[in-house]
Amino acid sequence: MTELNNEIKDLNERFEGYISSTKSKFDTIEKHIVENENEISALKGELDRLSKAQGSEQTNSVSIKKSNFEIGEECSVPSVSTHVKYCTDYRFYNLWYTPHYRLQQVAWTDELGMRRYNNDYLVALGSYYSTDIGDRFEVTLDTGKTFTVMLADGKWDSDCDESNMYTPCVDYNGEHAGNLLEFIMDKYSVSNEMYAYGSLDYYEEFKGSVSKMVYLGRDASEDWDTYL
Repeated sequence: MTELNNEIKDLNERFEGYISSTKSKFDTIEKHIVENENEISALKGELDRLSKAQGSEQTNSVSIKKSNFEIGEECSVPSVSTHVKYCTDYRFYNLWYTPHYRLQQVAWTDELGMRRYNNDYLVALGSYYSTDIGDRFEVTLDTGKTFTVMLADGKWDSDCDESNMYTPCVDYNGEHAGNLLEFIMDKYSVSNEMYAYGSLDYYEEFKGSVSKMVYLGRDASEDWDTYL
């Protein structure tokens, strides 16, 4: 009986030692977890501070940009034919923090499937004309048709001619041409025929090259500078 009691006592001591050792290990692990959480929290705070500072710098750099033209000034247009008027679906602009996206949320779709803000057609332009969302132009085609457009996106310089006026392309007759105005559309609202054709000059009223562009100033109804 005494021998059995000694074995039980020995087992209890070993068990208590194991429990004590395990608890010590868990205490150490918990300490490291707390330290790591504090470090992660500090890093998140620093990242948030830097992000806000970067956003402020971007906002300030955009705000001080000067337009390429004076209000009422006539802009140069390419000598190449610009009757090609490609279209891009507005859902392409899906980055919620950009003014491009915010503009599409307040734009509307007309009967031809083109996106409009007020009465302006929303278009992408080369940097020769502007890089500022909200800049407006009056466009006259060589057919005499006149309408207004608003910059909703900028074209990459690498996709444009050396003056950054237009995107070089080949029209449906195999002739060299320039895409100056790239219209923003709702691809589910345009006709199947126009969508297959790929250019707004499918419609008679939009045939013709750009013969004149006049800078109208910048729309001031919204903040088109800030990246949230």
